[in-house]
Amino acid sequence: MLELLAGYAPFAGFRLDQASAIVRAQLKSGNHIAVFAADDQLVGYLGWIRTSPVAAERWVKDLGELETVPNGEALAITVVVSTTPTATQMMARRCRELHRGYRGYFIRTYGDGQESTKRSVLSR
Repeated sequence: MLELLAGYAPFAGFRLDQASAIVRAQLKSGNHIAVFAADDQLVGYLGWIRTSPVAAERWVKDLGELETVPNGEALAITVVVSTTPTATQMMARRCRELHRGYRGYFIRTYGDGQESTKRSVLSR
């Protein structure tokens, strides 16, 4: 898992303890989706935390730390890594299915120096 993360921005620059703490919390809470290839190789991981819309808006605008709200009405998608577009699409589709009616917030960081994009989407 951490090997997959280490290959992609911004996680490639994280210390091991930072990345493992994020993933460990998501695995423990069940707030993740993983995609495996036919040979059982991990090809995608998507993880989130439950939060409030207010906290998520602050987070995507860089106005505050992201806070966990156990029964929050929003999702902050904090980790998405994938080796293929198909795996990314599968994870996004499944996340929307699991959280219909929730707004998902995310910050997309590109490895090629492009400016990060910040968005929110409503699952229908």
